[in-house]
Amino acid sequence: MIKIEVNVGSYCNYQCSYCFENGEPSVNREVTRVSVEHLSRLAEYIRWLKTSVMPDEDIVVVIFGGEPFMRLNDIAEFVHAADPCLLRVHIITNGSLAQENIDILSRMRSDNQCQIYIVVSYDYAFQNETRKADSYETVRNNIRFLYKNGFTNKTISVFSAKNIHRMDEVFFDFLELRKDLPDLMA
Repeated sequence: MIKIEVNVGSYCNYQCSYCFENGEPSVNREVTRVSVEHLSRLAEYIRWLKTSVMPDEDIVVVIFGGEPFMRLNDIAEFVHAADPCLLRVHIITNGSLAQENIDILSRMRSDNQCQIYIVVSYDYAFQNETRKADSYETVRNNIRFLYKNGFTNKTISVFSAKNIHRMDEVFFDFLELRKDLPDLMA
């Protein structure tokens, strides 16, 4: 399997204190962005790689960086251009913009086996402090929304020195969410 990771840029609707890109906290980072032209060239490269060099290899693309859902139209074009050479696409997101982008996500899913990874800290006070007020409930509701709309979700708990001491509470909260969504971890 070939895994290609694409950092589409640093622009994000949250400024999480624990987010680091290029070794700098997000609040000090210069905003960067991969151009549409570069995404198009990458799609061409993936097609060439799959058809001419490694036809028996599965290709998985992981898209991250800033908040990818803020560039979802560009990402959808990239995925469409690389299809059918991709086995699947993983989009690592803060999960806050899922409902606003359901039409684009649905189109991407029909083009590919698009899995959506939602990064969430699962600690009410910590997440609302490090991201934005009410972000915790927004993200939990969006996880449910994506699940109910047929998307496979994987979740990642973010721990730091500020919340590691509440690990039990975080895991029990996650298990509570999982009762509603039985194959969240599958």
